[in-house]
Amino acid sequence: MLLVSDREARLVTLLTLWHAERFQTERERLITWTLKLVSRFADGPMRAHTSVARFLLPQVTSKLTLSDLRPDEMAELVEIVTAG
Repeated sequence: MLLVSDREARLVTLLTLWHAERFQTERERLITWTLKLVSRFADGPMRAHTSVARFLLPQVTSKLTLSDLRPDEMAELVEIVTAG
């Protein structure tokens, strides 16, 4: 995904999604390869950052209550609901 800032004309973010377990051992090589690929389009410094996404997947049960959720999971639910 290519994210372009509407506030800073030269700020662009390239977001790539990888299967974390499958590419864990090759992560550094893939970062280097991706930076090399997009470097010809950049006229300034480039940075790379990696992280692992975590998704909230509640257990399928009718007995799950809000008190079963951790504070960060509760905050994520609130974000999802308020985003519409």
